[in-house]
Amino acid sequence: MDKNKYIVKRFLDLIFGVMLSFLFMFGKRKNRIIFNSVLNKNFDNNSKYYFLYLLRNHCKYELKFVVNDDRQRTDAISRYGEHFITSRGIKNKIYILNAKYWITSSLETPVGGVFLRKNRKVINLGHGMPYKLVGLQERNLSKLKKVYYKLINTNFDYFLSTTEFYSSVIQKSFGCNADRVIIAPQPRMSALKNEFLDLHRTEIFKNNKNILYAPTWRRNGKLKLFTFWSNISSLDDFLVKHETVIWLRLHPHFEFDTDISSLRNIRLFSGKEYPDINQYLYVFDGLITDYSSVFLDFLFFNRPIYFSEYDKKEYINDNGIISNSGKVKPENPLLNEIDFQEMLYQINRGNSVNYTEFNKNANYVIDNENDDNCRVLHEILNSKFY
Repeated sequence: MDKNKYIVKRFLDLIFGVMLSFLFMFGKRKNRIIFNSVLNKNFDNNSKYYFLYLLRNHCKYELKFVVNDDRQRTDAISRYGEHFITSRGIKNKIYILNAKYWITSSLETPVGGVFLRKNRKVINLGHGMPYKLVGLQERNLSKLKKVYYKLINTNFDYFLSTTEFYSSVIQKSFGCNADRVIIAPQPRMSALKNEFLDLHRTEIFKNNKNILYAPTWRRNGKLKLFTFWSNISSLDDFLVKHETVIWLRLHPHFEFDTDISSLRNIRLFSGKEYPDINQYLYVFDGLITDYSSVFLDFLFFNRPIYFSEYDKKEYINDNGIISNSGKVKPENPLLNEIDFQEMLYQINRGNSVNYTEFNKNANYVIDNENDDNCRVLHEILNSKFY
């Protein structure tokens, strides 16, 4: 996959939107909140759960979510009503530009351009705290990306951070001062509670122990799977014997490059079939990953997390990871079969793992566990500008 593919697309969106964004820089805004997620394509991540919270609680503002994927938009309308739009076409772009507030889950705004925070409030809730370096901190940052990040910074009033620890990471990643960082809970953490489970789709997880294996993508595309076991067929036999299933979650562009169809207890947890991973984390008894920040959310459950970092030195040189990562990441290396057997032993024993200190540094901890992340976030945002 061309490593510059997405930055070029984002740059084009930005350039094409510049003219309109300047034309609609001034004028009275409508009492309207526009939400979006990555590439304006999906209905997911932090903006999704905050949007649903406001929808349930009869927000005084008009609420619209940009979903340019036709299938997803049609499905969302059938479930939640006529609150979903596309950003395609001049008429829709003007409608979006007239809104008083924009809430995003990524650096893509509902309409591209620069200085889009002029005369409106634009809040970036992000789609998870980073473990690998992102934004301006990326290793080997191209000139194109550096220019893009500098320009995109002009669009946002605030960026979300979950803790004081992550506040400095966000500031360095996006080139903003501390006063532009809001410390608040992530709305998507609400999805970790089982009331958000799509129950009719969780039958496949019954009668087995389930482990999520979620490696991150490599720029060079050289991902090696199951390096902790000598032979994938013997691992499959071992899993069958111990009534355990490993669910493999790969980057959408690579998931069909790996043929596991002949295996019984190693199965694909497809991003196309299950796009919102947080909605299903609750069903997994353990997690295997490497440099993916999914482990930061999984800390919430105090269940075993192991790291298959067979190429750590190379990955750090090529991509980099955040400073002081030991404050958020448990040291549980998955190097060999013995390590995996230990992980399975912990899962079968059923005892929780104490990740409290890691979780405090990684995630906004609400004192009342029955409280809602979205409500707390809304109170924080409401005190600032609603």
